[in-house]
Amino acid sequence: MKTEKEKQENRNHTGNVSLFTILFLLLVSTFAILPSHHVTAGTPVSGIIMVDTTWREVDSPIWVEGSIIVPWGIDLTIEPGVDVRVNGNHTIWIAGNLTSIGTSAKRIVFESNQTDPSHKDWFKLRVNATGRVGFSFSDFSHAFNAIELVNQTDVSFSNMSFSRSYIGISVSGSSGIKVTGSEFSDVYYGLQLSNDSNLVKNSNFQGGKRAVDVFCNEIDWDCTNNTVSENEFRDMKGGVWIRAEGTGTINSWNVVDNNSFQDVDGPVSIWNEEGVSEDNVVRQNVMVNGGYGVFLRNSDNNTIEDNRMTSFREGVALYGAERNRIVRNTIARGVDGIVVRDMDEGNVITYNTITSFTGCGVALTFSTSNNLIHHNNLLDSNNNGCDGGWNNSWDDGYPSGGNFWSDYFGPDLFSGVNQDIAGSDGKGDIPYDTMGVGRDNYPLVGMPFGNVPIERLGIQLTGNNFENVTLNWNVSWSGGNASHNITRFDIYRSENYSSNRSGYQVVASVSNYTTEFVDYKAGEGNSSNYFYYVCSANMTNVSSCSFNQVAKFTRPLVEGWNLISIPLIQEDWAVTKVLQTTTADRILTYVAGDEENPWKEYAFYKMYRDLYDMDISRGYWVHVLSDCNMTVVGTVPIKTKITHVEGWNLVGYPSFTNRTVSEALEGKIWMTVEGFDNASSPYHLRRLSGTDIMTAGEGYWVYFITSGVWTVRN
Repeated sequence: MKTEKEKQENRNHTGNVSLFTILFLLLVSTFAILPSHHVTAGTPVSGIIMVDTTWREVDSPIWVEGSIIVPWGIDLTIEPGVDVRVNGNHTIWIAGNLTSIGTSAKRIVFESNQTDPSHKDWFKLRVNATGRVGFSFSDFSHAFNAIELVNQTDVSFSNMSFSRSYIGISVSGSSGIKVTGSEFSDVYYGLQLSNDSNLVKNSNFQGGKRAVDVFCNEIDWDCTNNTVSENEFRDMKGGVWIRAEGTGTINSWNVVDNNSFQDVDGPVSIWNEEGVSEDNVVRQNVMVNGGYGVFLRNSDNNTIEDNRMTSFREGVALYGAERNRIVRNTIARGVDGIVVRDMDEGNVITYNTITSFTGCGVALTFSTSNNLIHHNNLLDSNNNGCDGGWNNSWDDGYPSGGNFWSDYFGPDLFSGVNQDIAGSDGKGDIPYDTMGVGRDNYPLVGMPFGNVPIERLGIQLTGNNFENVTLNWNVSWSGGNASHNITRFDIYRSENYSSNRSGYQVVASVSNYTTEFVDYKAGEGNSSNYFYYVCSANMTNVSSCSFNQVAKFTRPLVEGWNLISIPLIQEDWAVTKVLQTTTADRILTYVAGDEENPWKEYAFYKMYRDLYDMDISRGYWVHVLSDCNMTVVGTVPIKTKITHVEGWNLVGYPSFTNRTVSEALEGKIWMTVEGFDNASSPYHLRRLSGTDIMTAGEGYWVYFITSGVWTVRN
């Protein structure tokens, strides 16, 4: 009797080439879909192209054996599906016209021809002042500077991919460059832009030193009206830099908004040396974990508003920056929340929630003056306020008032400018003194806006046989006069996921003195899926809700083999913890990037195991001894990036938004998808069409034509 692993390695579909037969053919380099390096097929090119030329898919790969020149007046057209392989440190010079317009199914590829390619295998594609180019659905890798634009205007790049290169796109003397829907992975410098009216939107940046660098000097002096919007940045040293050096330079009226920064050391930096920098906007960005969240140097009259920053050494840092407005931001955890230094003056800090810093919530250093700080929620920092400057104001006068301080417990029995008239007015009768010389003359006894936010929402299976679901949460500060603000916590629940939380109902309200709720009989044994979030409510019924949603997910498993995935982020990914409600005795997964030993296994009856932790991005073969439920709880992911290789990959689908195969894989180049079908003996797999539906909790075999990253969104 063959084991499931042996069956998987030897199976063959009736009338179709088996998945593992394909893998074998790939390994021996005879399967036509994977042309290897250094083959004789294809078309070698080099030198000057003297007539209009088309690089055709049927002639692919195109072997670039020397530098290419496309003179003025000459057209070079590259058909969808063409693979351009550069064999050495060569340049493609464009003084004429280049069209590189692929499709989602047939992308155009520019890559190295080296067996073990590096970041600088070939030099660049350079577009000179007379050149005209069109790019979309084109992939660049292994270049020193993939694309260089010189004195260009209004050039658009859509659905591009740049990977393992030193520079993605660089420009000089160029404006109106638009980059949309593109990916930059392991590129040291993603975009080096200059001048004005550039747009970077709906793109992903991962790895590298700096993602977007807009730089001006005395030659390219005008860095204005640039927009960086709705992008994702992850695992980088620098996110968006807008900077200028030299007399007469201007970097003003730029907008950085609605971006996500995760593990980026400096998400947003704006500065100018010797020139003018003002009226920039940093708005509605989400930033998690780094050095400085927003850094301004010698930049004035900027607006930093409605951002969420968590876990930074300094959330907002001002150096020599004056008359800036820092408004309605939520800044949590780190060393210092907002730091104003270097003779800064005239800055207004208002309507922010600043919480849980080991140093100061707001710090005004020596030599700062005439800054105004009022109507902020200053919560649970070692020092909520620090002032080493002079003539800074920590309140807006009477009757407007000052700030809410979590460590202020003064009475409110009097009113008036001198707090000597009987009757409360919402301001403490005793001033609040910051560390140093600052004083809030009218500290607020209630929060000026919103409410104490929910900082972390967790979920567990509890009770006999894991029959209950228990939620637990933290508010963003641990002590102080919470009872002045929180009156209750409301628990919202729905059986259907909604990213905007529509259709959720309040299933319970609990006391402001508890941070836990048990949803009895909602766990194992209950076949429904449940999605939750929690809101704190104050006396005026204003709510502040948890940023994340959590959920309980249940999927029935049948005796024998099942192909599954885990659609929720787990606190503990250990195999035994994740599958604690099942009768599983054997778990297999396939790590496509491990050429020597791709199959990983956990068997309860074996001493040797090479699979210990599960992962949200992978699919798993799970063998159970009897019919049971896989019931898991965890955080609902907003999006998940799944790294895949060329060939077969065993992946999960971590989304509660059902999509067709074609919709889910839009923008990816794939050949085949196979899903679980218990009735399809003996391998329990069925080849899926583009109209079949992909659902949460299922595992899938996907054959990708190229390596890359697949982003799955909820």
